[in-house]
Amino acid sequence: MRGISILAATAFIALAACDQTPSAVGTYMDGDNTGQMMVQITSVSGHELKGMMTAAFNSENGKVGGVSFPLTGTIDSNLVTFNVEARGELKLFTGTLTPDGLTLTSLANGSATKWNLKRGDAAEFANRVQGVRVKAAELKEAAQVEAASAADAKRRTMLDERLVGDQGRIDSFAKETLEKA
Repeated sequence: MRGISILAATAFIALAACDQTPSAVGTYMDGDNTGQMMVQITSVSGHELKGMMTAAFNSENGKVGGVSFPLTGTIDSNLVTFNVEARGELKLFTGTLTPDGLTLTSLANGSATKWNLKRGDAAEFANRVQGVRVKAAELKEAAQVEAASAADAKRRTMLDERLVGDQGRIDSFAKETLEKA
């Protein structure tokens, strides 16, 4: 009987080692210095998963915008599917859970976007968002410099036009003065 228990335990350990599907619960992120996305899967019960999706991005005015939406979906082995309702628009995400992350494709308005999210944590996401803030500040400063340069160029053009006009009046006055003399 003891031999059967040892054999059963060995078989159980071998089967457990063969199952390489990682736990879905965790934090995943992707992005660059213009925007970041974080998916937090907070619970998995059976095949149902729940969590939050958060994004930070540079807006047109040089500020950082952010949104956060709850997500619900399913997981089957390493295949993940979930929906996020963002600003009245339902976005479908499908993907594959890997040992180091989550590959996703989002479908919305007839277009697909691919994401390659790596495992991380909320502190790392906060650091990444700080990089987005730095880039936003750089973009805002560059826009201000460009606007100031454009304003300077316009002022120079106006001054040049005034100088040309003034030079014309000076030349006319000089000519009249020479003719009278």
